[in-house]
Amino acid sequence: MLPLTWLPITVSDLLRHYRKTTGNGLLFFLVLFHTLLFSSCSRAAPPDSIKRVSLGSEQAWSGGRLSGSSYLLLTNRPSQTSFNLADSLISAKKLIRIFSPEHGFDTRLPDGVLSETEPVYNGIPVVSLYGKKKRPDRTDFAGGDTLLIDLQDAGLRFYTYLTTAVYCAEEAAAAGIPVILLDRPDPLGGEVTEGPILQNEFRSFVGCLPVPVRYGMTLGELLTLAKGENWLKNSRLLDLRVIRVAGWRRSFLWPDTNLEWVPPSPNLPDFQTLQLYSGTCLFEGTAISEGRGTHTPFLWIGAPWFSSEKSDTLLMWGIRAVREDRLIRELPGRAVNPKYKNQKISGYRLSVIAGQEASPLQWSLSIIREELEKNPERLALRDHFWLLWGNRSLTETPEMKQESDRFRETRKRYLLY
Repeated sequence: MLPLTWLPITVSDLLRHYRKTTGNGLLFFLVLFHTLLFSSCSRAAPPDSIKRVSLGSEQAWSGGRLSGSSYLLLTNRPSQTSFNLADSLISAKKLIRIFSPEHGFDTRLPDGVLSETEPVYNGIPVVSLYGKKKRPDRTDFAGGDTLLIDLQDAGLRFYTYLTTAVYCAEEAAAAGIPVILLDRPDPLGGEVTEGPILQNEFRSFVGCLPVPVRYGMTLGELLTLAKGENWLKNSRLLDLRVIRVAGWRRSFLWPDTNLEWVPPSPNLPDFQTLQLYSGTCLFEGTAISEGRGTHTPFLWIGAPWFSSEKSDTLLMWGIRAVREDRLIRELPGRAVNPKYKNQKISGYRLSVIAGQEASPLQWSLSIIREELEKNPERLALRDHFWLLWGNRSLTETPEMKQESDRFRETRKRYLLY
């Protein structure tokens, strides 16, 4: 019920009107109903309940901040959903070339699968930066005056879009091409950092910067940090400008942005999958299935020996794991030759427990440590695991804690929101 202070006329006004109508109750209540209806319609809704975050690309375009004439654009189709900057630039005859990250421009290629053709989008050539060629070369910059980066990151060090953005910025700096990064929200929020700092020996395409697994920064903040701390090749040559998002808060997870979730890659169909992926991706480097070959990758893990050795339900680190056996199959466009193909194995369906602080990373790490104690040969940690984790130790050492503390302090100087 609305408080009386919201009424455009007071209760005493209504009573006086009631007396003038000689006690006509029906007329009195008609006036009251009209008053309440008017008040409820004229009251503004809380801004956060109706607004969505406005992307850096929207801010740049609507604000007339893209005054160049020949742009190069690092992006993919999902990143053009809420606002299609590519089409806007094409209509203005300002776009000459598109660069695409892993999974291709249309994000239809499964992990590790390469595009066999150089696609074209609305008449604009698309250069794939995955496979043998992971960096643009000088000829790719020919004719361009500015590189735009408009790419939805996942907020995780091992998600390769971050590496592709870094490589593009480095090569643009070498070519004397300025970079405008059109910022986007970190879907996992901007408050939590988690996991070890990547050590130099583990630098690769799934980890190119000395940051934690989960860094709690937007891509714009992260590249500003990398340039400022001289982590990039050609850091001093890089002319970097970040156009910020509007309406984003560090406490926001993706659902709080009111932006549509469009899968940034085939095996991240929804936000809950991304949350669990922040930890279950580690199983890629083990003999435990991370769920590829099922319809819920990263929301399910399994191994043939789970049936006899684990409880039916596991509750820890804010994650509920319930036993569920699955048949693993090859899925066109999502899973090519997955572990345990054509086998039905025991596993667990995972979900975040509502109202609890969840850490899929710690949950996954606890399973891996347990398996290491029982039978390390069976777990079969591969080189890929260490590239994902980024450190030789699975237990935080004093040195690792010092590195994490230093990162959090350094990070503060580069936060834009």
